[in-house]
Order: sequence, then structure tokens, then C-alpha cells
Amino acid sequence: MTKQLAKRFGLAVFVLCGFFSGSAALEPPASKTVGNLRSAFNAESNARVRAEASSVKADGEGCHQVASLFRAAAKAEEIHAGIFAGLIRQMGEEPKAFLETPVVLSTKENVESTINTESYDAGVVYLGYIKQAEREGNPDAVRSFRWAEETEKGRVRLFKGALTHLSSRMKGTRDTLVCSVCGLTTEDFSTRRCPLCHVPRGKFILVK
Repeated sequence: MTKQLAKRFGLAVFVLCGFFSGSAALEPPASKTVGNLRSAFNAESNARVRAEASSVKADGEGCHQVASLFRAAAKAEEIHAGIFAGLIRQMGEEPKAFLETPVVLSTKENVESTINTESYDAGVVYLGYIKQAEREGNPDAVRSFRWAEETEKGRVRLFKGALTHLSSRMKGTRDTLVCSVCGLTTEDFSTRRCPLCHVPRGKFILVK
């Protein structure tokens, strides 16, 4: 090999090494949507535990219809957590939830707390998650966050109705429907198809 050719070869190796080392340095940052999915999974898992505890409290106070609504909320939270867990696994991670001991007050206070929490989650948290997933071009995450957002907005209306008529919802039972696919929660038994994910009525779970 001539000296001139050797110099050219050495220069090419140097350029290539610089290119690859530069590429490693310029790797894109980790997806924020993965972190949002982790947070959402943890939040929904804890919300399920709180709703279950609140349903027991409501039954104990004789507020059986409100207890049924809390059980429906717990089922919806479980569905959302399962959706988020599936997406996290698709991205190569294992979902983990750090469950806290729920603070259970009176049924009236539990309903008020649920209204405040779910209003914030729907109007602030999930809207932010949706925008981030859209920026990252992750349609599955966008859909899952939107399902959670719309479900929680709908549940806020149900819990506000329960709060307004709490005294008249003390006895008896009131069945609730929860979509097993997207978690939509409704007391409208005329529903023939989920208005959120459009699956047929047969996909709904009856919660008593």
C-alpha cells in the first residue's frame, strides 16, 4: 500500500469513527410518553384501591347506590390500568404500581374528593399526556389517554349527580354499566354501542 493510499485510508477510518461517536452522542432522549404511561398506570391503580375502599364505606353508611357507583369506578380504573400496562410492556418495560393506603372519609367527602381529583385528571393531566403523545407520534398512547380523559369527565358528572341527590341515594341499588374495552361508565341502559370506543353493548360489564 502506498503512503498516499494509507493516509487516505486512515482519514476515512477517522471520519467514520467520528461519525459513529457523534451519532451516539446525538441519540434522541427517552420518550416522555413512556414516563406518562408509568405515571398513569400508577395513578389508575391507586384510584382503583381508593374507589374500592370508598364503596365499602358507602355500603357501611347505607349509601348503596353510591357504593355501586364507586365499584363501577374501580372497575373502570382497573381497565385503564390494564391498557396502560399493555402499552408499557410493548415499549419494553414492566409496569409497576406503588400502592398507597387510601384515605377514607365520609361518603359525602369521598364523593367530593373523587369529583375534584377526576376533574383535575381529565382537564389537566390527561390533556397534557395526550398532547405529548401526539408530538411523539404515538397513536396508541393518544387513544388510551383520551379514553381515560373522556371516561373521567363522564364519571365526574355521575358523581356530581350522586352528591346532589345523596340523601335520596341511600337505599336500594342502582346498576351501572362499564365498557370492558375503554372503561366508559354509564347509567344509561338504553346504550346499544359504546359512544367512546364504539364496541357493541355486549362488551359492557354490569356492576351492581
